[in-house]
Amino acid sequence: MTEVQARAVGRLAAHADHGDAVDLAVVEGAARRTDVVVTSDPSDIERTASVVGIELRVVVV
Repeated sequence: MTEVQARAVGRLAAHADHGDAVDLAVVEGAARRTDVVVTSDPSDIERTASVVGIELRVVVV
C-alpha cells in the first residue's frame, strides 16, 4: 500500500466510522480499481461502502 492509498483509507475510516483496516482497504482498493469484492461476510464491506456513497459489486460465496 502506498502512502497515497493509506491516506485514502484513513479518510474512508473517518467518514465511515469503521475501524477495521482490512475492510477499509478492500473498499478503497475495489472502488479505485472498479474491482468486484468476493467475500463470505458482505455486511461490513457493503455498509462501509454505502455510508460514503461508494457503489461496489459484491459477490457472496
